[in-house]
Amino acid sequence: MNKIVLRGMNGSIPVHFLGALGVLEILAERVPIGGGERPRLCWEAGTWHPQIESPVQREKLLAVLDADRMAWEDSRLLRFSYPKVEKAGVKQFHGLRPAAAAWRGFLEEILEEGDMGAMRFAAALVCETATELLPTEKTPHPSDFVESRIDVAAPIERSALQTAFDFTSRNVQFLDQAEQIRKSLDSDLLSRALFSLNDDESAMTRSLGWGASSDAPYALYTPRRRADPAMEWLAFRGLPFFPVAGAGSRLSTSACQGRRKDGFFTWPLWSAAITQRVVRSLIRRPRLALLSATTRNALGISGVFRAKLTKGADGYSGVFSPTEPL
Repeated sequence: MNKIVLRGMNGSIPVHFLGALGVLEILAERVPIGGGERPRLCWEAGTWHPQIESPVQREKLLAVLDADRMAWEDSRLLRFSYPKVEKAGVKQFHGLRPAAAAWRGFLEEILEEGDMGAMRFAAALVCETATELLPTEKTPHPSDFVESRIDVAAPIERSALQTAFDFTSRNVQFLDQAEQIRKSLDSDLLSRALFSLNDDESAMTRSLGWGASSDAPYALYTPRRRADPAMEWLAFRGLPFFPVAGAGSRLSTSACQGRRKDGFFTWPLWSAAITQRVVRSLIRRPRLALLSATTRNALGISGVFRAKLTKGADGYSGVFSPTEPL
């Protein structure tokens, strides 16, 4: 097993934490298990740099990450769309607020194809059992669903609720943003995200709003100034660690408390290298902020952090507030 320290990442920063999980997720999916060894992740105390242990070396790691990025070109998830009723008419929308009937239809298609990887990712984006009633004038007609399958047993007049990590608003489309970020990347940008603290803010690209530079009143329909789109892509790939669940009008995102754009994201960092499955268990542990020092030590937790999920400077989109150590 090769040990690779990702010095461009700091686990006390939300998007960096999510990005490191994305690296682990990709390795677990893409690298054949040799000798029974699965990729593992831990954090350097103090610097909070993530350390990856895997069968691949540094150059191969970058090749795996870039190959995974390119494989998403044909992703059903990033191409998913649904009709959205606007004043100018109905348009196909690549966001995360579909009618429950449309999302159920999409999940049925994934199940029929046996694509459980896509199903696990979908389970972290939208919950069809937690819904919100659409205004009458915003409710699509069954005939509007010409490009998507619907489940007739699920409501069209109720929109399914989305992950707390969806910071978009108005006409900004989460899945389209992710796709545009993906297409803008290459192996060099991925390398800088992993191995150097990138402070170059000269590039303009789409954003999911997860970075520290996102809380600025830019125009909603123009590209935002971004320091590191590669970090956001890797963070997007880490979302399967945070499935959503809910019923009625209430939805919960793993590791988050409160509501979308009005809650908290709490996460641990740990000293022992652990696999993807163990990471899932640890980050979903309830009441992390209340664990005693003795319990933290017993679990191998070397730090716990929290960031508020709140509205950005524009008053509509979301943003991570500065990190608070707990």
